Amino acid sequence: MEKARIVPRTEGDIVNGGNLYQAKSAACHNKNGRGRGTYPMLAGQYSNYLLKQISSYVKGERPHEGESSRDILTVLKDTDIRDILAYLTSIQSHE
Repeated sequence: MEKARIVPRTEGDIVNGGNLYQAKSAACHNKNGRGRGTYPMLAGQYSNYLLKQISSYVKGERPHEGESSRDILTVLKDTDIRDILAYLTSIQSHE
Protein backbone atom coordinates (compact mmCIF):
# COMPACT_ATOMS: atom_id res chain seq x y z
CA MET A 1 0.00 0.00 0.00
CA GLU A 2 1.30 3.44 -0.94
CA LYS A 3 1.54 6.05 1.83
CA ALA A 4 -0.41 9.26 1.33
CA ARG A 5 1.54 12.49 1.40
CA ILE A 6 0.20 14.72 4.14
CA VAL A 7 0.97 18.40 3.63
CA PRO A 8 1.53 20.38 6.85
CA ARG A 9 -1.45 22.50 7.87
CA THR A 10 -1.29 26.12 6.76
CA GLU A 11 -2.39 28.76 9.25
CA GLY A 12 -5.46 30.75 8.31
CA ASP A 13 -9.23 31.05 8.59
CA ILE A 14 -10.47 27.71 7.24
CA VAL A 15 -14.12 28.81 7.15
CA ASN A 16 -13.33 31.93 5.12
CA GLY A 17 -10.97 29.93 2.92
CA GLY A 18 -13.61 27.28 2.32
CA ASN A 19 -16.23 29.85 1.39
CA LEU A 20 -13.84 31.60 -1.00
CA TYR A 21 -12.62 28.35 -2.52
CA GLN A 22 -16.15 27.04 -3.11
CA ALA A 23 -17.23 30.37 -4.64
CA LYS A 24 -14.13 31.05 -6.77
CA SER A 25 -12.32 27.78 -7.50
CA ALA A 26 -14.51 24.72 -6.96
CA ALA A 27 -16.24 24.94 -10.35
CA CYS A 28 -12.92 24.23 -12.08
CA HIS A 29 -10.74 22.48 -9.49
CA ASN A 30 -13.62 20.42 -8.03
CA LYS A 31 -15.28 21.00 -4.68
CA ASN A 32 -12.93 18.49 -3.05
CA GLY A 33 -9.81 20.11 -4.55
CA ARG A 34 -8.85 16.98 -6.51
CA GLY A 35 -9.08 18.66 -9.90
CA ARG A 36 -11.35 18.14 -12.86
CA GLY A 37 -10.44 17.47 -16.47
CA THR A 38 -7.51 19.71 -17.38
CA TYR A 39 -7.73 21.60 -14.07
CA PRO A 40 -5.10 20.32 -11.62
CA MET A 41 -5.50 19.00 -8.11
CA LEU A 42 -4.95 21.65 -5.43
CA ALA A 43 -5.66 19.74 -2.21
CA GLY A 44 -2.55 17.82 -1.20
CA GLN A 45 -0.18 20.23 -2.97
CA TYR A 46 2.36 22.04 -0.83
CA SER A 47 1.13 25.51 0.12
CA ASN A 48 4.44 27.20 -0.77
CA TYR A 49 4.24 25.66 -4.25
CA LEU A 50 0.65 26.84 -4.73
CA LEU A 51 1.54 30.32 -3.48
CA LYS A 52 4.39 30.52 -5.98
CA GLN A 53 2.08 29.40 -8.80
CA ILE A 54 -0.60 31.93 -7.81
CA SER A 55 2.02 34.67 -7.85
CA SER A 56 3.16 33.56 -11.30
CA TYR A 57 -0.44 33.56 -12.57
CA VAL A 58 -1.09 37.06 -11.23
CA LYS A 59 2.12 38.39 -12.82
CA GLY A 60 1.17 36.75 -16.13
CA GLU A 61 4.27 34.52 -16.06
CA ARG A 62 2.26 31.30 -16.06
CA PRO A 63 -0.85 30.55 -18.10
CA HIS A 64 -4.16 30.07 -16.38
CA GLU A 65 -7.36 28.86 -18.02
CA GLY A 66 -8.82 32.07 -19.45
CA GLU A 67 -8.39 35.68 -18.50
CA SER A 68 -11.43 35.58 -16.23
CA SER A 69 -9.61 33.06 -14.04
CA ARG A 70 -6.66 35.40 -13.70
CA ASP A 71 -9.12 38.12 -12.67
CA ILE A 72 -10.33 35.88 -9.84
CA LEU A 73 -6.80 35.60 -8.50
CA THR A 74 -5.98 39.32 -8.77
CA VAL A 75 -8.93 40.43 -6.62
CA LEU A 76 -8.06 38.17 -3.71
CA LYS A 77 -6.24 39.74 -0.77
CA ASP A 78 -3.14 38.05 0.63
CA THR A 79 -5.16 36.97 3.68
CA ASP A 80 -7.80 35.44 1.40
CA ILE A 81 -5.16 33.42 -0.43
CA ARG A 82 -3.67 32.28 2.89
CA ASP A 83 -7.16 31.26 4.06
CA ILE A 84 -7.78 29.28 0.86
CA LEU A 85 -4.45 27.50 1.31
CA ALA A 86 -5.39 26.73 4.92
CA TYR A 87 -8.69 25.31 3.72
CA LEU A 88 -6.97 23.17 1.08
CA THR A 89 -4.66 21.65 3.69
CA SER A 90 -7.71 20.89 5.84
CA ILE A 91 -9.46 18.88 3.09
CA GLN A 92 -6.49 16.89 1.77
CA SER A 93 -7.07 13.19 1.44
CA HIS A 94 -5.57 10.91 4.08
CA GLU A 95 -6.13 7.77 1.98
